[in-house]
Amino acid sequence: MKEALISEGRLMGQLMNRHRGKSKGASIKQLAYALTGEESTPSVERHIRKLVVEMRNRGIPVGSCPSQGYFLAESEQDLEDTIRNLEDRAKTTLRQLSALKKMALPELLGQMGLDEQGASHV
Repeated sequence: MKEALISEGRLMGQLMNRHRGKSKGASIKQLAYALTGEESTPSVERHIRKLVVEMRNRGIPVGSCPSQGYFLAESEQDLEDTIRNLEDRAKTTLRQLSALKKMALPELLGQMGLDEQGASHV
């Protein structure tokens, strides 16, 4: 289980030492290789993504963008780009839910307990 080799501390160390700022981002495969010394596997990639979510949920500014990969945000722009990317992904997910449930997006948001003000952000 290569996942056991990848702790949050090791991931944070990798980001701090080698991937500070958007221009120095690393793909998930690059991070997996750096942390395990071997080619990535789907389970290792899932584990890294899970750690990224946990770190972000605690306020650690782990940035990401499709073209640059993951990085430790160093500027307001790094964070804004990451937030915009996450918002776009959330919008896509909500549109899919809306279509699958065959209900208008505002109706879905109401069902989920989100108000119209929240709808303008998604």
